[in-house]
This record gives sequence, C-alpha cells and structure tokens, in this order.
Amino acid sequence: MGAGTAGYFGHCDSQAAAAKYRPVFEARLKVNKRYDRGSIKYDTVEDWIANSSVLVGSPQQIIEKVSEQHRLFGHEVMHIHVDGEILAEEDYRATLELLFTDIAPVLRKELPSRSLDEW
Repeated sequence: MGAGTAGYFGHCDSQAAAAKYRPVFEARLKVNKRYDRGSIKYDTVEDWIANSSVLVGSPQQIIEKVSEQHRLFGHEVMHIHVDGEILAEEDYRATLELLFTDIAPVLRKELPSRSLDEW
C-alpha cells in the first residue's frame, strides 16, 4: 500500500520551512477555491501543516509525521509532492537535498518494508 502527501518542504528550521512554504499554500488555496469549490478546509499554512498530510518542517518533524502515518496506515511506498513550479530554484534544490540526505535514510532505517523481490 502507498500513501501520498499534500506537499513537502523540509528546512533545518521549522519556522523558516513554514514561511517559505506559505506562498505555495496560498497559491494552492487560490486555485482550489476557484476550480474545486474550496475543498481545502484550512485557512492558514499552520493549520494545513498541523492537520493535513503535507510534510513541512524540520527533518525531525517530517520523520515523526511520516512515522505516525506509517503507524496508522502501514504503507511501504510514499508519493512526495514538491511544488517546484512555485518555490525558488535554490529552495527547491535545498529541500530535495535535505530529503535525500537527512530524512529518507532515517525513514528507510526505521520503517519496515519488504524488498522489491517480495512484491
């Protein structure tokens, strides 16, 4: 089973992560209200981060949120959406690097998964 995210933005500082992700949230909220009759029920980026599947924060916060989702759903595959079309290129590259160096290795180590041969 797989799980998806409403978005991803990692940063070494959780407050900076929320601040840098705010324009992404606002752009998505605007599009959602126009084309999807406002199905996003969060008014602030802070609510969105706290109460949705979006992964925004420090590496440790993201690891903890994914671990909790894994506890609930038992998923082995995860889709992570990065809003590269809205983020500044340097932020886009930095958040991907953080995912690959500080977050994914911990998740691979801590969360059980079958090998591809077992699928």
